[in-house]
Amino acid sequence: MPKRTKLPPFFLLPAPTPTRWLACLLTVLLLLAGPTWAQQPDSLDGRQPDDKNVVVPPDSTGDDEDFDEDAINPKDTIHYPAADDNATLTPRSFDASQLHDLRLSRDYQYGTDLTDPSENVVERFLRWLFDHLRTILSVQRYGAAGQYLVLLVIGGLAVWLLYKADILADVFTWAKPRAVATPYDVLDENIHVIDFSQRISDAVAQRNYRMAVRLLYLQTLKRLTDAGRIAWQADKTNRQYVYELATNAPANSTARAEFEALTTQFEYVWYGDFPVDDVRYERIREQSQAFDSNFSRA
Repeated sequence: MPKRTKLPPFFLLPAPTPTRWLACLLTVLLLLAGPTWAQQPDSLDGRQPDDKNVVVPPDSTGDDEDFDEDAINPKDTIHYPAADDNATLTPRSFDASQLHDLRLSRDYQYGTDLTDPSENVVERFLRWLFDHLRTILSVQRYGAAGQYLVLLVIGGLAVWLLYKADILADVFTWAKPRAVATPYDVLDENIHVIDFSQRISDAVAQRNYRMAVRLLYLQTLKRLTDAGRIAWQADKTNRQYVYELATNAPANSTARAEFEALTTQFEYVWYGDFPVDDVRYERIREQSQAFDSNFSRA
């Protein structure tokens, strides 16, 4: 008689670990799912039902006369016999030019993305951009990483545009130096005794572009006064100088429009405290020099 193996007591078995508990849980779930899967209709005998396994209802005799195939498998199309008609068929023709006009008509272009004629170039570009972004974000092959990358690029572009427009200049103070704050001064000094070359050079060296723009405008007023086109006085307004130049300038001259543009820029910078960096100052300086050069030749 073979010897019976003596099992160790329960308390001497290996201590359960999280891995063993997980393995036991998965085993129990598989055992519970087995009977449920076995009850599926198609798994009774491991085969798909065929014609031999069809059960005939008790009230059916199985004869072909009582078998209605259309009742079991209804057809989608009903065929009717053609009428016994001996009428003569006359082919009809269509105007090719009329068909071409109909194809180009907006009334018959269904489902096409037509451009709204009221949209301008910027609106069409923005609509095209957002349509493409919507398409990219909806494609699954890009995944979450691609979507985050596109959003990051859009966010960076928006921040860059706001920075270039000086809207975020107070946030990115380290990016470029700000212009030196200039105390408000009234334009009551004598323009005939100012050394404009030295004063403008000093203001640019100190990055005080606001003061440099003011000196450029005063220099233009002095040149117009020396040419006899305006009569400078400390208590006059800038718009009075524009009116005087328009009165004394030739009829076909563009001096008034150019001088009015310089005056508007000066007022924005000096009175409106419009931010001016080195790039914008260089543009204003070039416009001022171009006006002085054109006016001296007139």
